[in-house]
Amino acid sequence: MDDHDHTEVSRSFAGQFPLNLISNILLFVVNVVTGFWLAPFFISTLGIAAYGLIPLAITITTYLGLATRSLNFTVARYLTVDLQRQEYDRANNTFNTAFFGILGLTLFLIVPIVFLLAFNVNAVFNVPSGELTDVVYLFLGIHLSFLIRTIGSTFSVSFFAHNRLDLYNIVEAFGRILEVGLIVALFLLVSPRLGYVGVAYLVTSFFLLFLMVGAWRVLTPQLAVRIRSFHRGTLKEMSAFGSWMLVNEIGSLLFLQVDLIIVNIFLGSFAGGEYAVALTLSILLRTMGGVLAGVLAPMIFIYYAKEMFAEIKRMALSSVKCMGLALALPVGLICGFGFELLTLWVGAEHAGLAPLLALLTIHLAVNLAVLPLNHVNVSYSRVKVPGLVTIALGIANVLLALWLVVGAGWGVYGVAAAGAIFFTLKSSIFMPWYTAKVLSIPVKAFFRPLLAGASATFAITLTAFALDRLVPIQTWLELGVISGAIGVVYLLLVWCCLFTDEERVIFGSLLPPQIRKFLLPSTRGEGSSPLDKY
Repeated sequence: MDDHDHTEVSRSFAGQFPLNLISNILLFVVNVVTGFWLAPFFISTLGIAAYGLIPLAITITTYLGLATRSLNFTVARYLTVDLQRQEYDRANNTFNTAFFGILGLTLFLIVPIVFLLAFNVNAVFNVPSGELTDVVYLFLGIHLSFLIRTIGSTFSVSFFAHNRLDLYNIVEAFGRILEVGLIVALFLLVSPRLGYVGVAYLVTSFFLLFLMVGAWRVLTPQLAVRIRSFHRGTLKEMSAFGSWMLVNEIGSLLFLQVDLIIVNIFLGSFAGGEYAVALTLSILLRTMGGVLAGVLAPMIFIYYAKEMFAEIKRMALSSVKCMGLALALPVGLICGFGFELLTLWVGAEHAGLAPLLALLTIHLAVNLAVLPLNHVNVSYSRVKVPGLVTIALGIANVLLALWLVVGAGWGVYGVAAAGAIFFTLKSSIFMPWYTAKVLSIPVKAFFRPLLAGASATFAITLTAFALDRLVPIQTWLELGVISGAIGVVYLLLVWCCLFTDEERVIFGSLLPPQIRKFLLPSTRGEGSSPLDKY
């Protein structure tokens, strides 16, 4: 590509990035607000033991979707490259091979597992007395809705390939609001039952499928569903790549999704419910990390398709630092104000979960900061080594968790400690080292920004903890005012002291012109974006 093409790609990124980022943040806010509100709503209407089965059922979907999710991510990589290079015949082969492959896998493999698990759920998990029928409907509804969304996810790749994550986020936000609205309506108008949660999930999945297909037809009119475009050669090529993505997915699940299962089986449903409360905030932080990293993924693939490798290196370095510093604020506030947060959220009787909450979240600012590096490795087709390392450390995580729970008697803290140790080894040590090798840059390049994120996390945690001892916090307003004050001071320090001049220009140029004019007076919010240099 010549310099003019590079500039056009960068301008396109600069124009679309704010929309993607704002919509991602809005979707995150919707998920945070609904998830934050639903937990005490479920606990008050169903009881904590029954509530613990809802996140457990959702956790199972991550295992059911191992193969389809890895294939979808593979499709996103290949389809983005095909469409950006305007190779539409190849793009149709990629799309239809993935669609019919996922459809067949879902119907003939996953559907039988869904029904087998649902009707034997009490043989696998601890189910509260008198709740078996509703638990069956809960598992069926959530898992069937997952299958429908899995089939629809093939159509959602068009959002990714054209960097229109703003439209995708709007669809997802409407879906989440509909889902919560149905749950509340059924609980209030009929009765509070676990089975109705499954019904709400199932109805929402059909709504989302309809919207995904409609958007797919508008964004990618060059693509069409036709069985003759299913290509075995394409399937073989994607399977070779996707198999290592699958290995990586399995390893990731052993890090992130096995803890609640271990707690339910070995410590019981009540302990599982309490663990689920603390885990909710950890999941929200992971979602936030995914939101920030997800905005960059399409552009990393597009840059790779356009052979703009220098831009990939600069984006990787800047994004790790920015994510670490961004995540440090919520992580530090949650850890520092843990007792008050739990008291206001789910009641004083669960405030004792604050140490567990801190153990589940304190490491996330650093470990989630490297998420953009996963997209870099995928774009370069370097997924074999990360897959092997991830599954090896994931197995070690499960073994250590089981030993700490059963052998050492650490209870829920053993599960959380094992996850923190091995997730850190994988994310904060291996991934920066390996990606630096892939990009042919010094290994220390990624560790410096990670250190900045870790230092910021501990500073905010200690500040919040000290203020908690000095200022009594009894209401949400008081907690919000103090957290907001910490946030304003912290963001000003980051912008003025921790960002370099180049980083201020890069990230400032991604903001709307009015805000850019305030933060970067020299740009006046006008003219060509400073991102052209990126």
